[in-house]
Amino acid sequence: MTTMLITGTSSGIGRATVRRLARRPDLTVYATATRVNTLYRNFVTKAKWA
Repeated sequence: MTTMLITGTSSGIGRATVRRLARRPDLTVYATATRVNTLYRNFVTKAKWA
C-alpha cells in the first residue's frame, strides 16, 4: 500500500487531485490545507465518494 500527502487541497488542482486519488483502494491519501474550514467542508461533509 502506498501513502500520499497532498498539500493545498482546499481548492484548485490540489482538491481535484485528492478527490481522484482517494477513490483508489491501493492508496492512503492525507490532505492538508491552510483553510481548515474549507478542507472540512470539501471532504468530511462530502465523504460519499471516499
